[in-house]
Amino acid sequence: MNQIIPIVGKTYIAYRPGAEFELDGQIVEFEEERKMITVLPKPAQVIADDGVTEEIIDIPEHLKSEDWLLVENLETGRSHWLSLKAYSLMLPI
Repeated sequence: MNQIIPIVGKTYIAYRPGAEFELDGQIVEFEEERKMITVLPKPAQVIADDGVTEEIIDIPEHLKSEDWLLVENLETGRSHWLSLKAYSLMLPI
């Protein structure tokens, strides 16, 4: 599948193929996933949360890379980070 170069403000289908692997003698299975997303601009700062405390920090280098997108999931209305190493982008029909 050809990788699309994402553009801020555009809507895409994010696709992750299904997979399975063995863990401790049991098969763990992930179903394929498709979600409609809109690419958002990356912020200069993010909230780092270790489960106990939260602090505002400059965006980490790995999130600055082209491998990570800040997106809005159009089905849930929530924003989150999406890895292009795990998902492919497709144009909606």
